[in-house]
Amino acid sequence: MQNIANSDLVAEVKYRLNNLAIDSLLSTGQLEQLIEEDEGFGDITSEAVVDEDKTVTAHIISKDEGILAGIDIIKEMFASKNVQVIFNLKDGTKIAKNDLLMCLT
Repeated sequence: MQNIANSDLVAEVKYRLNNLAIDSLLSTGQLEQLIEEDEGFGDITSEAVVDEDKTVTAHIISKDEGILAGIDIIKEMFASKNVQVIFNLKDGTKIAKNDLLMCLT
């Protein structure tokens, strides 16, 4: 990057990347494994209460502020489980606490 980009800017970007406050970053494979582990033997309560033919919708709400990323990964992951994902926002959008991120059906 020497003689190509402003060295102060490069230093600032490196500093910010090294100091990101994130819970964790997961690969698609790790996400799929976590979902499979959660599926386990099914949810006995849901199976007893909800008809198999019934359509259920879930609303995913942000718990904190940040930048939305990974929409394509989420769509692909849920598509493999026959779940439709509708995003209200685009990748790179700034989000606030309690923003509606997506709906699952």
